[in-house]
Amino acid sequence: MIPKPSRIIYLTFSYPYGGGEPYLEDELKVVGPYVDQVLVVLPESAGRQGQEAANHLPDNASVLLLNSELTPREKMSAWLGLLHPMVWEELAVFRAYTKAGWSLLTLKTLLSSYARARKCFRLLEKSLGERGFLVPGTALVSYWCTEYLLSLCWLRKRYPFLTVSTRLHAWDVYFERNSYGYLPFRKYLFRSIDQGLFISEHGKRYLNQRLGPLDSNRFRVRHLGVWSGVRRSVVPKPGVLRLLTLSFVSKVKRLERLVDALALLPAHLSIEWTHVGDGNASYTELRDLAGKMQAACPNVTIRWMGHLSKAEVAQLLDSTDLDLLVNTSETEGLPVSMMEAFARGLPVLAPAIGGIPELVDHGRNGWLLSGEPTPTEIAAALEFFLALNQREVAELREAAYQTWADRFDAEQNYRQSLNDFFTSYHD
Repeated sequence: MIPKPSRIIYLTFSYPYGGGEPYLEDELKVVGPYVDQVLVVLPESAGRQGQEAANHLPDNASVLLLNSELTPREKMSAWLGLLHPMVWEELAVFRAYTKAGWSLLTLKTLLSSYARARKCFRLLEKSLGERGFLVPGTALVSYWCTEYLLSLCWLRKRYPFLTVSTRLHAWDVYFERNSYGYLPFRKYLFRSIDQGLFISEHGKRYLNQRLGPLDSNRFRVRHLGVWSGVRRSVVPKPGVLRLLTLSFVSKVKRLERLVDALALLPAHLSIEWTHVGDGNASYTELRDLAGKMQAACPNVTIRWMGHLSKAEVAQLLDSTDLDLLVNTSETEGLPVSMMEAFARGLPVLAPAIGGIPELVDHGRNGWLLSGEPTPTEIAAALEFFLALNQREVAELREAAYQTWADRFDAEQNYRQSLNDFFTSYHD
C-alpha cells in the first residue's frame, strides 16, 4: 500500500544525464503518477546544475547532484575507518564469502568504499532534510547495490520510518565481475535493507549459494520491463537471414564467434547483419575481422549502426524486417535487449549463461546455445532456423511476443516493484 503523501528517492550513477541507466526512464514513467514527489540523486560528475537532462523526467521529479568523491585528504583519512567496528566485522566475514585472501588492494577497496558511503550519508542527510524528504511516506531506492546503499541504510537507522530498497543487476551481484573478486559490505547491507529486488532468478540463486539463504520475504525477483513495440508481419525470405546484434563491443561479448560462424554458412545463403553499439579497441578489431570475412564471403552484408539512443533502437526495431536477435556473450544478467526483441515478436539465439535461460525457452521463443558456443555450433543453429517453414516461424514469433506480454511488460512489472519499495520489514 503506497502511503499518501508519498515521496521516492532514487540513487543512480548517471540518469537522467547519461546513457548508463536507460530503462530507469521507463520505471519512472510508471512510478511517477503514483507518488507525490520523485527525487533522483546522482554524482555531481554525471551532470551539472542547469544542464539539460538527456532522458525524460516525470513532471513531479527533481534532480540532486552530490559530490561524494573523496578528496586527496579524505582518501588519506579513509584509513581511520579501521577504528570502526563495522569495518572489523567486514574483515571478519571476508574470507567466508570470497575465494581470495586479504591484500592491501582489497583493504583499500573496503576502506575507500566505507569513506565514500560516510561522505554520501552526511551530504544526503543535510540535503534531504532541507528538501523535506526525511519524513514518513518516503522510500529510498538504490538502482544499484553499491557502497552508496550504505548511506541509505544509515539514514534508515536514524529515521526508522523510511524504507530502503535496492535493485540487484549483474556486476553488483557477481563477485567475479569485480576487482579482486570482492563486493564490500554485502552481509551488512542485506540484513539492513527492507527489499532486495533481483532482476534474475540466476542472480538470486548465486547469492543464496555465496552468502547463505536470503530472507524470501525481503529478497525476491522483480524483472525489468519494456513497452510494447510494433509487431511487423515479417515473412521469411527463402535463403535470406536477417540478423541483429545489440551490444557495446567488448571481449566478453565474443562477437568474433559470430563473424567466424557466418564464414561457415553456405555461399548460396544471403546474410544481412545489423549491429547496434560501439566500443573501444574491441570495436575496431571486430570491424577489421568482419571486413576480412566479407572479402571472402560476398554473400554477407553488414550494417554498422554505432551507438543509438534507446528511442533510436526502438525505432529501428519497429521499422526493420528482422529474423533473429543473436547474442554470443560470455556473461549476462537478464538482457533488456531480448525483452525489446520479444516485445516485437523477434526470436532470440543466445548462450545458456546468466539469466538468459529465464528469457529464452529453447525451441519455443528462440534457441539456447551452450555456454561456450563455437562458431560451428552458432552456424548450425542459424542453418536450423533457415530450414523452418513459414508456420513454424510464425509460431516462434508469437511465442516470443507472448513471453513479453506475460513476464516483461513495463507497466505490470514496475507497478509491482513500486509496492515493494514502500513495504517495511523492520517495524
